[in-house]
Amino acid sequence: MLAAIGFLTVLPLGTGRPGPWAVAAFPLAGLLSGAASAAVLLAAETVLPRSVAAVAALVALAAVTGGLHLDGLADTVDGLAGARDSEARLAIMRGGATGPLGA
Repeated sequence: MLAAIGFLTVLPLGTGRPGPWAVAAFPLAGLLSGAASAAVLLAAETVLPRSVAAVAALVALAAVTGGLHLDGLADTVDGLAGARDSEARLAIMRGGATGPLGA
């Protein structure tokens, strides 16, 4: 569990890359990240408008995960919009650069 949390968040837990057994703990690590974001949302809603509290919750989630999900989303958008055939799409998604559509 600690290896999964350390791999999917910025928290310094676990040692290096998790083994195959840790994949089973990925949903729980995601649940913990989502719970942290929900806690920020609930706390922020007491003093801020709902839309601002929602942005704060998203920023908290991005901070906890190190933007891992945002990078994946940007790669997906670049790949789907940047090429017509599947090999070229995969090459774009594997590349390290973020294109204009992904940004």
